[in-house]
Amino acid sequence: MSMFSLYTRVLELLGKEARLGWLLAFANLLLAGSQFAEPVLFGRIVDVLSGKAVAGATSAWPFLMAWVAFG
Repeated sequence: MSMFSLYTRVLELLGKEARLGWLLAFANLLLAGSQFAEPVLFGRIVDVLSGKAVAGATSAWPFLMAWVAFG
C-alpha cells in the first residue's frame, strides 16, 4: 500500500473532520518543503555576499527577506 493511498484511506475514515485532516496534511507537506528551501536560500545569501552572485543577483536583501519568511 502506497503512502498516498494510506493517507487517503485514513482521511476518508475521519468523516466530517476529513476537511481539517486534508488541510493539516497539506500544511505538513508545505512545512516539509520549507525545510528544504531554507538551506538553499542561506547558500544563495552566502554566494551573493562572497561575490559569487547567482543569476546576476547583486543584492542579498531579497534572499534575506525570503530566508526570514521561511525561518
